[in-house]
Amino acid sequence: MFRGVLPNQQLVLIQRSMRSCEKEFELLSRIKHSNVASVLGVCYDISESFLIFKDMCHSSVFSHLFDDDKCSALSWERRVKVATQVARALGYLHTFAEPCVVHRSVSSINVYLDGSWNAKLAGFGSALSVRSRSQELKLKAEDVYRVGVFILELLMGQSALNAEEDQPTVVARWAVHVIDTGSGYEILDRRLEVPCERERSARALLKMAEIGAWCMKDKPEDRPNMMEVAAVLAQVETIFFGQSKRHSKRPG
Repeated sequence: MFRGVLPNQQLVLIQRSMRSCEKEFELLSRIKHSNVASVLGVCYDISESFLIFKDMCHSSVFSHLFDDDKCSALSWERRVKVATQVARALGYLHTFAEPCVVHRSVSSINVYLDGSWNAKLAGFGSALSVRSRSQELKLKAEDVYRVGVFILELLMGQSALNAEEDQPTVVARWAVHVIDTGSGYEILDRRLEVPCERERSARALLKMAEIGAWCMKDKPEDRPNMMEVAAVLAQVETIFFGQSKRHSKRPG
């Protein structure tokens, strides 16, 4: 995406595509969730099209997470918040959207951050509205897997997916093994100050690591659904911030 300015001086983000964005625009236009990127319009040219979004001034999670000069801005507090918000957005898409919507491209590149560091899920070019029950279960499980990858990346500060092969990296497989053996503390991004293992915030991050590994189970039927992921991450927030947080049963 790149930034632009509308005639009324409103700052926007522009997604450029070599194919028609009409279906993506229609899908985004009917999704109303605080953690899904807000689409303003669509423009067409002879050979390409453009989706116009509200500006998200802190750019993508990817741009912070994998840049040593920017990663500190994505503090542990913000990483927990972002993971929880993305899970809520997907829980809404999987459970309350009619018909069900699967994203199919959940990644740090497709999660943007607004001025208050709230997550905004974007990149709906591969998304599908699903009506077939058998197809729905399979595609939802794939979304859950990618959420697990995203969670591990937030915790490790390293890529967890080989994009060319669409397979977890060696580091990600190591991380899942370490988490499953109860040593998840070892995977935490050392570019940030890592809390002492006995601290409340460390317990929260370890619980977040466990849900990430659960999402990445080899068998789709062994993975949680997105509502379960959102519920566990809500617990992580409560532990991390040390206060009760109320969450609506309908994640919107």
